[in-house]
Amino acid sequence: MFSQDDIDAVLQQAEDAVTDLANDVGESAPKPAAAAPAPQPAPEPTASSPKSNPHAATAKPGGASLKKQKLKRILGLQVPVIVRLASRSMAVNEIMKMGPGTILEFDRTVDQELDLMINNCVIGGGVAVKVNEHFGLRINHVHDLQKRIDSLGASS
Repeated sequence: MFSQDDIDAVLQQAEDAVTDLANDVGESAPKPAAAAPAPQPAPEPTASSPKSNPHAATAKPGGASLKKQKLKRILGLQVPVIVRLASRSMAVNEIMKMGPGTILEFDRTVDQELDLMINNCVIGGGVAVKVNEHFGLRINHVHDLQKRIDSLGASS
């Protein structure tokens, strides 16, 4: 499970990368009202490090390769993917009465699709499947690209 701090850090990285890319191509990207965090220096690459630093700019400023590098950085970000079975609201006194063996009933029927979510935004749906000894989701539909991109922004 991802902590809220992990999610916030990933979203901040994505926002910074999108803003950088938008500035490079001459588009304006709105900045949040809060002050931006101080830039963190990139660690020095060493001969023993297996991967190069994705934050280090190795291309010439303004070049097409710099834009490709920034786009690759955005597309390489890890974001939490959630499959929601169902949800409901409960009174606190009902929650206090729960214990082992308690069964919670939901309005969703067993044959309804599960929600595919990114950043607590539904971007599609599908059905649960068994993959070896694990759960999986067979995706039946995914919202359009703009809706998926919007889901990467801050939760509303």
